[in-house]
Formats: sequence, structure tokens, C-alpha cells
Amino acid sequence: SLWLLRLEGNMLGGSVPQKLCNLTNANTEDESGGLAISVDCEEVTCSCCLDCCFYCGLEPSKGDGVTETSVQDENIVPSSSPTDVSFPVVDSASSNFSCYTVTTGFSCYSTNYAIDFATTSCSPSESDLVAVFQTDDVSASFLSLGSTWPMPDTLYWATSCGLDECDGVVADSKIYYRNGFPDKSGGGILPWPFGNDESYQLAVIQVDGSGTATVVAASEPFIVAAQC
Repeated sequence: SLWLLRLEGNMLGGSVPQKLCNLTNANTEDESGGLAISVDCEEVTCSCCLDCCFYCGLEPSKGDGVTETSVQDENIVPSSSPTDVSFPVVDSASSNFSCYTVTTGFSCYSTNYAIDFATTSCSPSESDLVAVFQTDDVSASFLSLGSTWPMPDTLYWATSCGLDECDGVVADSKIYYRNGFPDKSGGGILPWPFGNDESYQLAVIQVDGSGTATVVAASEPFIVAAQC
């Protein structure tokens, strides 16, 4: 079912009608949630959306698996927090790489469009972080499983949603989940939107006490371009 409606980048102006806003709280037959809306904040107003509408309000989660989340709580602070935000650490990173996956929806994203992703874990923990890395070459994987990186190399990071399956978007220098919110987040060293003709990867990482991140899952590289 449709849960992310992208209306940005098309010269629309004005206000999002209330009938469309009502869908952000609509329940579907499979209870997969309401609709999230993305618009150009400088040109469009939206009473049902939060933080420039890159990820809009949905009903609270109703159960296990991929469900909807609420971003209406003013106490919830998504990513783009200062880079000195503390993150959960592990004594040693997992070597069971088959336990984790992270994928993106597309291999190319137009500039300023939200980047959708999904993760799975056979043993979800708050020490599992999702992070964005810039890569050297879109034709080859930059992040190998088990490789280590200093945390400042991550462009954005956020704690897991805490479920076996998570999905969400990277947008506006933040990481959002549809079925939970990160308890902690940081990074944001790269201004949004990402640069044209640059390649990136998403990863699930675990970090030790020295601030060294180990890659336990990595997406295929994807490119951000003016036109895909």
C-alpha cells in the first residue's frame, strides 16, 4: 500500500487539502498505516505534516513487524542532532553478518528526494545503528562487511527502530522510521540535499567504546543525480 507520497520538486504551491491530510491518519485493511507526505516547504503549507513534511504524522504502531509510527510527539527529536550525541556501544561487534540486512528502494535518487530504506535483524538491539556513508564508486561496494570506520566518517546515523523489520527514509539531514523513532541520532556533516552525481551507501553498524564503527550490513551503492 502507498505510505509515502512525494510532492516535492514539481513547482506546486499553496496548501495541502484537508482531505489529503485525513489520509495521514487512515487505517488500511492490513493495518500498515496512514500516508506520509513530502512537499517543498518554502512553497507548500501542510497542517498535518511535521518538519517540512519530509515525514508526516502517522498513527501509532499497532503491533509487530512493519507498522506505522507517530511523529506528533514534540519530545521526539529526529536525526541531525550534534555529532557529540552519545551512542550505545558494544564490547565487540557481531560477526554474524547474515543476521542483518539493509536495502534501499532504488539505485538512483533525484536530488532532494527522500531515500527510502529497509532493515532486518534477527536480534534487534539499541546498539544497532543505521548510518549513511559517501562512497567512491557507485559501481562497487565501498563498505565491506566487518570493515571498521571512525564515527566521524558517517554522514548521518540513528539508533535502530528496535524491531525485526524497520523501514523509513533519509531526508532533510535526518533519518526517520515508519515503525519507530531513533532514541539517539547524530551526524549531519553533509548539507541536505546530497550533491549531484555522488554515490552513497547505507549500513548497519555497531560501535565500540573507542568510537570505531564496524559494518555488519551494507546496502548496494546508490547515486544521487539531477535526473535519474
